[in-house]
Amino acid sequence: MSDDIITTGLETDRYLKARQLAHDFETTLLDTLETTGREMLRSAGYDTDVTFRDKALGPEYTATLATIRTEAPIRHDAAPDANTKLNVGVEWVTPDTIDDAPTDDGAYAYVQYKLQNGSQTVYDTVRNATTADDSWSDIRFYDDQWYSPQKHAPGIVAIPLTDSEALDEHFTTLQHHFTNVYAPAIKQSIDL
Repeated sequence: MSDDIITTGLETDRYLKARQLAHDFETTLLDTLETTGREMLRSAGYDTDVTFRDKALGPEYTATLATIRTEAPIRHDAAPDANTKLNVGVEWVTPDTIDDAPTDDGAYAYVQYKLQNGSQTVYDTVRNATTADDSWSDIRFYDDQWYSPQKHAPGIVAIPLTDSEALDEHFTTLQHHFTNVYAPAIKQSIDL
């Protein structure tokens, strides 16, 4: 590390201000994610008396450039001990990671939800129903960038984030999608 970097970081508390900005951004976004996740569960008829676990991760942890997410178990009367988790987040990746990302040099960001330990069959059913319905034209289906055998998600449901002012609108769209498409498909698979 060069002395210039240390000097620049110490001058007028630049390092501390940058850390505070990142902390404030992550805290505010995590609050929004938890509110969205809780509303998704509530509006789909799932138990909302659950604990959300939050994480903000940088590029040293995964293929994403950054991920800010929260997750909570999906519980309902038919499966009170289910290990499926709703994960809601924002991810930034390099454009070459996603097939339909623009080819510019900037990061590609999207808001997303996924079901960890979810059914591949249900995910495929949801993807097919969504792509056949023009009212969900903003929604994309991507591979999960966080593959883990312990918490595997069959894929993610995402909306590209091109404008910060669209963030709330995108979360509302994802909530409606979960409530009207994904949750009914889950319940139908349980009833079979």
